[in-house]
Amino acid sequence: MAAHRFSVAPVKPQPNLLGFTPARAARWGLPLALWGVGLAGAGALFLSPIPLFQHDVLDKIPVRPVPIVAHPSVVFPVCSVQISTYFKDTTPDSDKPF
Repeated sequence: MAAHRFSVAPVKPQPNLLGFTPARAARWGLPLALWGVGLAGAGALFLSPIPLFQHDVLDKIPVRPVPIVAHPSVVFPVCSVQISTYFKDTTPDSDKPF
């Protein structure tokens, strides 16, 4: 009896976790990362007026401004500032409603 020849290769099972395969994870990785960055930025924007968030998160983020080069021989110094200085409330207590 002649051996039967298949027209396609034999099917190999792909590793999965509850039907979620590595190929599907790779396809979803970039969109989920972009949504995560967007949501983190929106969360930081909307939570920035809250003093607890300012103290616990924003005080710990250093920001280094890009040095301004007017001429190759003249470079302005670069200083490290905290992002929380942007959110300091300088409104006098008499002007605050609560």
